[in-house]
Amino acid sequence: MTYTPIEIIAMIFLALGVIKMIYLVINPNAWMDLAKKMYAKPKALQSMSLILAAIVFYYLIQVFSIVEIFAVMTFMALLIVFGMANHVGKMLKIFKIKSMWKDFWLYLIIWIVLMVWAIKELFFNSLF
Repeated sequence: MTYTPIEIIAMIFLALGVIKMIYLVINPNAWMDLAKKMYAKPKALQSMSLILAAIVFYYLIQVFSIVEIFAVMTFMALLIVFGMANHVGKMLKIFKIKSMWKDFWLYLIIWIVLMVWAIKELFFNSLF
């Protein structure tokens, strides 16, 4: 059986999720050790994540519209909020609003570009 790129991406994500859940049930400390190692080099992790995000986005946009992608992101964001709600208070104490643009400029620009694209497709595509 041949799989589409979208199905391959889903299988990789699914496999990683299953492995993570097994580790969290059997040996959560081993998973935390791996997480600590991954986050020990944040710049490398950021670079790798951005490259992988670009690759995944390339394949997603071949099949789905930006509006459909945003709808799925809404679902995932709500699940993340549900899972993180009890812990965000601690994390927010670390962030400083004054340095937000300095610290997150690329991340924020990516989000702004994606939002403008989604707004254009959702509200203005039918005008042209």
